[in-house]
Amino acid sequence: MITQDSKINILVVEDDQDIRDFIQEVLLEKSYGVTMAANGREALERLDETPFPIILVASQEQKLFSFAQVKPLAEVAIQYIKYVLNKCNGNKQKAASLLGINRKTIHRRLEV
Repeated sequence: MITQDSKINILVVEDDQDIRDFIQEVLLEKSYGVTMAANGREALERLDETPFPIILVASQEQKLFSFAQVKPLAEVAIQYIKYVLNKCNGNKQKAASLLGINRKTIHRRLEV
């Protein structure tokens, strides 16, 4: 159980600013502590400062984190978008509004 005194801190490594913003917003809404890194070098600097129990890593940066079981951040974002889209009965406009993103972003992310 997460309390206000004991947030789980997550390191997010992603070069795409839109994805970083989206994931940060989602994680903060769920009361996680979030530290962002735009690339592997920044992530390693953050890891020197603080240990993280969870690291979400973009697929192109995974080679730097062979010691950890990581899930590509883009995959997490796509799964979340699909979940919200499903809850909105496929209505991309409504899902985009709930996610705080552009409808075209949903289309672009699901094409990957």
